[in-house]
Amino acid sequence: MRYIQSFLILTVAVFLTAWGSDRNQARAADQYILGLSGVMSGPAGSSYLPMVEAIRVYFEKVNDQGGINGRKVKLIIRDSANDPLRAVADLKSFADTDGLNAVIFPSTSATVGAYTKESRRISMPTIYVNACYPPATPPKPNPEFFCPGISTLVDAFTIVDLLFELMKGKKITLGFVTSDVPGARIAAQKLMAPYAAKKGAKVVGVAVAPVPMMDLVPITRGFKDKGVNAIISYTYTHHMLATAEAVGKLNYDVTYLMAANIPGALTQMAQLKNPNIHAMDHFSLVSEDKPVHKDIVAAAKKYGYDFPVSDIRFGWRAAMVTEAALKACGWPCSREKLVGVLNTLKVNDPNMVDLNGGPVTFTKTNHTSPSKAYRVYSWSTAKNALVTSVDWFVKQEMDWAPRKK
Repeated sequence: MRYIQSFLILTVAVFLTAWGSDRNQARAADQYILGLSGVMSGPAGSSYLPMVEAIRVYFEKVNDQGGINGRKVKLIIRDSANDPLRAVADLKSFADTDGLNAVIFPSTSATVGAYTKESRRISMPTIYVNACYPPATPPKPNPEFFCPGISTLVDAFTIVDLLFELMKGKKITLGFVTSDVPGARIAAQKLMAPYAAKKGAKVVGVAVAPVPMMDLVPITRGFKDKGVNAIISYTYTHHMLATAEAVGKLNYDVTYLMAANIPGALTQMAQLKNPNIHAMDHFSLVSEDKPVHKDIVAAAKKYGYDFPVSDIRFGWRAAMVTEAALKACGWPCSREKLVGVLNTLKVNDPNMVDLNGGPVTFTKTNHTSPSKAYRVYSWSTAKNALVTSVDWFVKQEMDWAPRKK
């Protein structure tokens, strides 16, 4: 119900923004204008709506504090409903909006191809809020497309490295749980499993679950019966969490490692309270109470963030990068000038480092950041809280195969 209420609030806000846009054209030259096309409804909405809301909250805070370079930020929000055609329509509408500086794009991989074809044609500076892959990754990113997020290629290898960190000195008999979609299945079968075997693990197999499947007890029991003492799952959130639940139901003494950067995962871990479940993450915990975390908690309360506060981090980082780019661009800030700024942008202030484990850096050949910092969180029964079991573990971004033109 809270998610539905948030969506309704956003829908009303979008309508009012659109209604007021014509009346405020005279003031457009006095403010930065950002378009946001995001997945706020449909099955994927539960993952992306918290990101959209985080960005809204962030810029409400910025405006209350005086804006950027003395000018307020106007955020125009549209729901693409995970439809590539609607995402492109949003982009075209933003391109026709007088004074619009850039687009923030919290959306799934299903919409990226259509969107980036158009964004490149019109040279629209875009901050993508999701996992990074072409066209943001090296060696040849699109000039206008930037992604301050995670890297699926680097993640695939790093999650194996982190499992070995967790199980130092132990022989590993390993199983993988993934989803029956090409990206997740190929990553598990062609990247992670061979890499784990090369590092010395005995790989029992890769279990591929149909996307609609919600009960993963049979798959998990199969690994238990085969003597598997470690499981990795880096795939759809519902399959990772279903495996976590199965581990508890089976009273399975296994080291289970999943990813937890997408909204919802850390909250579920805290509910399960199972010390066998571990999560690879890209952010610090809000409970660490550093200045950036205090800022997050205060803004979430003041501006009505209607989700678990841990879910704000992904969108918050993207908003921090967007603010830094606009600040560096100055005033006036054309789209062409902003693209140039983004190509050499480095966001390394203490708040970013404390949240992200390191700076966000863009170069002309890498629009994702050369270094990625990872942590592993686990449940501590003694502390009745999530704790850090592997501290900041830094890996370098990798070159992806050059894309065909």
